[in-house]
Amino acid sequence: MASQFSFPTTGGAGSASPVPASSVTYAPLVPGDWSPLPADAQAALDQAAARLTALEDPVRPGTASLTTVPLTTASALVLAANTSRLGFAAKNTGSQRAYLAFAATASTAAFTADLDPGATYVDETGYTGPVSGVTSASTTTLCVTELTP
Repeated sequence: MASQFSFPTTGGAGSASPVPASSVTYAPLVPGDWSPLPADAQAALDQAAARLTALEDPVRPGTASLTTVPLTTASALVLAANTSRLGFAAKNTGSQRAYLAFAATASTAAFTADLDPGATYVDETGYTGPVSGVTSASTTTLCVTELTP
């Protein structure tokens, strides 16, 4: 069966005499020994492929834990450290600005994100450490959803 592809012989584009693809041979671009990889190199490649597959097919959350956290001018723990955490969302349902920190304590001067009343923060970083919160005046409330496998 004849190949459906053809390549020009000489002269580049517009050449009138194509050569059938079946008559074209390819040489490797990298010269050398093309024998199978040693077992340890193959194992390393297999491990790398497994890690890439894990990145392509991430673990999906199966559990959502909902909590309501009151915040004042004193730093409070919003989420404890959790190595199983896949992500979280926090909505400020109060009337004061909330400050969140990826740390054991938060302040209005040192924080990761600030949420105006009605605003929502969605974490997509994969952070699994403690999350704390604080307000600059009065009190506010966070509705927090933590996602785990």
